[in-house]
Amino acid sequence: MRTETVGDSYVPALVGFAIDVKSPDFNGGGSTTAPSKTEVEIGDHFTVTAKLENTGEAPAVNLMLQLPLEAGLELTGFMTDGSSGTSTAIP
Repeated sequence: MRTETVGDSYVPALVGFAIDVKSPDFNGGGSTTAPSKTEVEIGDHFTVTAKLENTGEAPAVNLMLQLPLEAGLELTGFMTDGSSGTSTAIP
């Protein structure tokens, strides 16, 4: 990029621009996660409920929710909008 003025010329060292990106945003106050118990023992079952509020400017499609489990824990099932689901292990 080269700009010219009357009698001389120069090359700008920095050019900036802004892009308006519309995307989903789940960081608002309406998104929460809550366990059904604060303490569990071996053999206990508990539920983690996640509620997401999209405060962004675009719809969210093809969402992937992850709940990493430590060694010795297993996912026994889950529901989305009241319907039981199936899970696919992702390496």
